[in-house]
Amino acid sequence: TLVLNGADVDDNEACNLAAAITHNHSISTLELSHNLLGKIESSAAVNPHIMTGAMALGLMLEINTTLTKLDVSWNAIKHRSAEKFATSLMKTKTLRELHLGHNGIGDEAAQLIGRVLKSNTSLTTIDLSYNSLHPKSIGVLANALMFNGYMSLMKLDGNILGRIGITAMVAAIQRSSDKMTKLNLTFNECDCRYRYSVVWYCIIKYQSFDFYILHMFYLFITALL
Repeated sequence: TLVLNGADVDDNEACNLAAAITHNHSISTLELSHNLLGKIESSAAVNPHIMTGAMALGLMLEINTTLTKLDVSWNAIKHRSAEKFATSLMKTKTLRELHLGHNGIGDEAAQLIGRVLKSNTSLTTIDLSYNSLHPKSIGVLANALMFNGYMSLMKLDGNILGRIGITAMVAAIQRSSDKMTKLNLTFNECDCRYRYSVVWYCIIKYQSFDFYILHMFYLFITALL
């Protein structure tokens, strides 16, 4: 386990770190939350030769076969970096936990992640909280759950689900319940109707089985109106 949370790790340092652990066979957990990844995103957007920390970590995941948990929450991974990172996830076979919360990765990267989850059999936990996601992206993630029976926790807190997103997510879970043992979904502080802030907490279970648990801090019936 390597924990570097809040260590002021920037993109260049993350690139060096990724290169160092690409062929490492002892580190199974890498925590890099609350750092400076993504600070050179604006430069990378106009210069394709610039490698950001997220891009380097993605390339590392394509090769590394030991890492099972990666936490890069609370950074600034977005735009091109987020999309490149998401594309790299298609080749990872051993990563089980991915924490990307509070980055602002955006809809394009989230939709790429959704496509990855359709066929990925290793990821069981993914945190996409507070990433500026909108209903279309939530729909792609919902569609992925219809094909993925391995996911046990998906966090979507602080994104905009809307009627389309929340309906697609619940419908997908109901249709794929025979593939799941138990799935936890969190939608805390999601603006399901864009303007209402009625705070409720509800747990919804499909029939009498623990196929999924849905956590929301918004009235569920309101989300479907």
